[in-house]
Amino acid sequence: MDVKRVHFIPKRDKTDIFGIPVLGFLFKNKHMLLFYRLFTTFLLFYAIAYGIMNPTKENIFTTAVFWSIFWPFFMVVSLPTLGNVFCMVCPHGFLGKHITKLGLKLRPPRWLANPYIGLIGFNILAYWFVLYTFPGFLRQPLNTALFFLFFTVLSFVFFFLFRDMSYCKYICPIGSVNTAFSRTSPVWLSTYQEECKTCKRPDCALACPYKLNPSKFEERKSMFHCTMCMECAHACDAVKLEFKKWGYSLYEKIKQPKMIEVMVYLLLVAVITFTMRFHHGLSRSGLSEYMPWVIVGKSIQESLGLPKWVDMTGLTAMLMALVLVGFIV
Repeated sequence: MDVKRVHFIPKRDKTDIFGIPVLGFLFKNKHMLLFYRLFTTFLLFYAIAYGIMNPTKENIFTTAVFWSIFWPFFMVVSLPTLGNVFCMVCPHGFLGKHITKLGLKLRPPRWLANPYIGLIGFNILAYWFVLYTFPGFLRQPLNTALFFLFFTVLSFVFFFLFRDMSYCKYICPIGSVNTAFSRTSPVWLSTYQEECKTCKRPDCALACPYKLNPSKFEERKSMFHCTMCMECAHACDAVKLEFKKWGYSLYEKIKQPKMIEVMVYLLLVAVITFTMRFHHGLSRSGLSEYMPWVIVGKSIQESLGLPKWVDMTGLTAMLMALVLVGFIV
């Protein structure tokens, strides 16, 4: 698609990242974005393949890539600082855009077009439930490789069957979280409204593989589902990526608030903050024998005769944390 040449009078805002030569090159240049995505794609497939070929404990590469670099470091550090750059360089989304072009482009059924599938079904149950109930399972290279191979194959199937990047919107366990937590970032994608007033053909919206309109982000105070793929910025020069105050949109009135974004905060506070305080904090203190989740968990463990690699105390702590946070709210 040809770039819509817009001549700004005055020049780009000082807060516009695209107007800062070095940052503009890092965040907008097609070759740099391609390099990031090819690199993460290589890491994904190499880590999966290496985990399958070398499933022994000596293989620390596979588990380190997924559980030390991608999840706790890159994502946790980048979300409150640079926004949704994790999705920007995600190999699933990168390959998915090309798979969708060759696919069936079906409209996903209403029951499937539900972001709670990704949040509860795959993030809470497939990851946090497994982590607390079977704590040693995902520490093994083979299991980690198969875990991410499953989501890779699942994403490719969805991209081939359905249009508008439905996997990223509704199924991806990380995408469901990033959409909400990217609000804490000072980085905000929008457009120069003066230029948009005379625009009769919104190239930015037409170029978006997620069928979003960046010119509406500022008005709605929402970038819901935006992965910062920058296809809109390549289609129209009026698109800008700017620095605002931290958590900018959280201080503004959101015209069309999404309950899923609120539930992301609540559920993750429960399964991370509260559960870890319960299970990894109080359960290891001198008061552990008096904690209700320890008493109930051990009772279930013994009554069912479950092996030691099943941790009913961890599961009970997570369930009690969910109930407690829900009750408080």
